[in-house]
Amino acid sequence: MTGAESFKQYLEEYFAGHPDSHTTIYQILAEGDKVFVLFIATATNKQTGKKVTIKSADVYRIVNGMFVEHWDVVEASTFPNRRISEL
Repeated sequence: MTGAESFKQYLEEYFAGHPDSHTTIYQILAEGDKVFVLFIATATNKQTGKKVTIKSADVYRIVNGMFVEHWDVVEASTFPNRRISEL
């Protein structure tokens, strides 16, 4: 996925399908142009009723106040072989 509009569309679809989504941020660290965020999100899929937990460590690179790069490591044990948007 690239570009702000694609990311915005992804988030809109995720939140529409998981209206009770809740995210707890455990750590935010910043150094230079990079920000690290460690969080756990929980939600229920509106169509299936399945509860999901997403654990993620994300790194963002920020230039002139804008996100220009993003990396993440997502714990996949709650949804093996599936994309987050399919949960």
